[in-house]
Amino acid sequence: QPPRGARHGAHRSGGSRDAGDPLTTNLFVGNLAPTTTELRLQAVFGAHGPIASIKIMWPRTAEEQTRPHNSGFVAFMTRSDAESALTSFSSPSPPLALDGHELRVEWGRAVPRPRAPLPLPPGLAAY
Repeated sequence: QPPRGARHGAHRSGGSRDAGDPLTTNLFVGNLAPTTTELRLQAVFGAHGPIASIKIMWPRTAEEQTRPHNSGFVAFMTRSDAESALTSFSSPSPPLALDGHELRVEWGRAVPRPRAPLPLPPGLAAY
């Protein structure tokens, strides 16, 4: 059975979604509005704990630029903070909407973690 939060087909060995690593702290975030920024994701996901990294997959090709959504990744410093965010964002019905788009949040493939979390932007409360 796929891990909690994984969708059909997401439990595979290739690509950027989780391959069953029980230690990953990286979350795949799908259906992002084209206007959503890394700072916006840090503000929303940062409520669950220190963030190791954030990456939005910005469209590069003409075909990608016609899509009405983007996807990205939010990695936490600890597994427990990532689990908290995953539970929070995958539990509501309907799913959490951010900038007018209902988010799809799943485990992502593990990425290296830095020694220190991303610095908090000015005006964002401490964890």
